[in-house]
Amino acid sequence: MREFDFIIHGDEYHVELKSLVGNIAELDVNGTNYSVEIKQMASPKVKTPILVRSIPSNVPVDNPKTSKPSQPHGAGKVLAPLPGVVLSIKVNIAIQLKTATYC
Repeated sequence: MREFDFIIHGDEYHVELKSLVGNIAELDVNGTNYSVEIKQMASPKVKTPILVRSIPSNVPVDNPKTSKPSQPHGAGKVLAPLPGVVLSIKVNIAIQLKTATYC
């Protein structure tokens, strides 16, 4: 899993963490295997930040914006295997496209 190098009182130790199940760790210290019980797991120092979004004061709450147009535009529908938003279509002006033309 992970490897560590320690120097304790001038002695070097190469420690390889083989497995960690619950509070039991299997270690290889300089070629000798050990099974170690951990009394208390160290709590992580770094916490994942929590994103809190607030509604800006200049946006009216009773009239939320939607991405749905009031009326359909164009000649047909664009179907995709995954939901999403079409950001751009790479086509030059005045080019004739046929139905079922794929890039």
